[in-house]
Amino acid sequence: MTVLVLGDQLHPECGPVTDADRVLMVEAHGFARRHPYHPHKLTLVFAAMRQFRDALRERG
Repeated sequence: MTVLVLGDQLHPECGPVTDADRVLMVEAHGFARRHPYHPHKLTLVFAAMRQFRDALRERG
């Protein structure tokens, strides 16, 4: 089963990742432009998502 993981669900043992065969993560730059997020916050969220992706790849 493929699950969508958002920037606030980055935990390998809780949430949708626990039962997933595949994980889909989207850096929604269009969404970020439509809402007043601080640019540094977006940078941190996207960086955390990339690190989580790399950790999931290492785990298989």
